[in-house]
Amino acid sequence: MKSGQTPLALLVDDDPAHNKILSAVLKKLGITSIVTTNAKEFLARLKEVKPTICLVDLNIDELGVGYTLIKAVRKVLGTSMPIIVLSGQSDRQAIAHALEVGANDFIAKPLDRAILASKLTRYMMTEELLSSQSAFFPVPEGGSDANIELEFELREVDEFGIRLSSRHLLNKGSVF
Repeated sequence: MKSGQTPLALLVDDDPAHNKILSAVLKKLGITSIVTTNAKEFLARLKEVKPTICLVDLNIDELGVGYTLIKAVRKVLGTSMPIIVLSGQSDRQAIAHALEVGANDFIAKPLDRAILASKLTRYMMTEELLSSQSAFFPVPEGGSDANIELEFELREVDEFGIRLSSRHLLNKGSVF
């Protein structure tokens, strides 16, 4: 995305109410959106425009069509196009399969504006996205010494690492 250019999100979801809300939220975050309601329309618009990001529901038209769309985008555009799945289907298998077929990220419905804004900042930046993040305190970088006391609950230990939960808001991937 060129500097000063407004990001464009291409959405596909067959729920008109959800589309209206999501478009309004994206607009407030400084992102223009094009809404499609089925797979055929989505693919046609993808050929016409150069979106900055695609937001895909898994169950459009019929169960699981979103997975096929993700594969199609990856086949045509490679890995350069960020794809975020927005779905009410949020079990571990659905999330894992979406990521396996090529999605970059997953957000469970109903959408939370703060989570959406946070995930979008991984792929683009607007002044509105930046100001939506300003409610969070920056974490010092560069090896500054600090003592912080936080309460954690051990959730899982596996080959990928240790999963903790906390009532505190921490960035994913933080090192302790």
